[in-house]
Amino acid sequence: MKTKILIISVIAILLSESSFSQKPDFSGFNNLYLGFELGKSKSYDNYVNVGIWAQYDHNYLKIAISDARDNRSEEQKLLKGEDDESHITTPGLTDFGLIYGKTYTLLKRHQFQFGTGVSVVAKTIPDEEFNRAKQPYYLPRFNEEIAIGLPAELRYSFQFNKGIGINASWRGNANGVKSYGNFSFGASIGMF
Repeated sequence: MKTKILIISVIAILLSESSFSQKPDFSGFNNLYLGFELGKSKSYDNYVNVGIWAQYDHNYLKIAISDARDNRSEEQKLLKGEDDESHITTPGLTDFGLIYGKTYTLLKRHQFQFGTGVSVVAKTIPDEEFNRAKQPYYLPRFNEEIAIGLPAELRYSFQFNKGIGINASWRGNANGVKSYGNFSFGASIGMF
């Protein structure tokens, strides 16, 4: 319920152009950005949020990927060993989305972004039937559920200059497999 209320709030903010005072010249931050953020998820051990976005004046269009994943289990470590990480599957949630939003700048260096869009969400869950009857020397199996989601993000960035910024963001997603909201911190780099 909280996620739905937040998403409705983000949409309302996006529709109102007069939420913050804007300076007429915003061209200093028009760029193509690459961002990387790390955070903690309630349900999973690790959370990573990566995005590439084009910013033009007060708008941005972003391709974003979020991944929340559990660490390997003790059983997997014993059966697979410590060196081979290539084929280890763990419970997790992956989100691939397209987000459109508004950017507001205050005091020349403080940026606030509010965006929403559409995404595809994949949730990796244990195959309970197989895992219940498996032999001890088999690794657990997992199934994947896929759904369409409605992502929303609120992001603060301190821009040192046109090319470098540090970020703090909240990203949520309302979907049919597992709605979520996570905080993350990281950096962004302007490509040009």
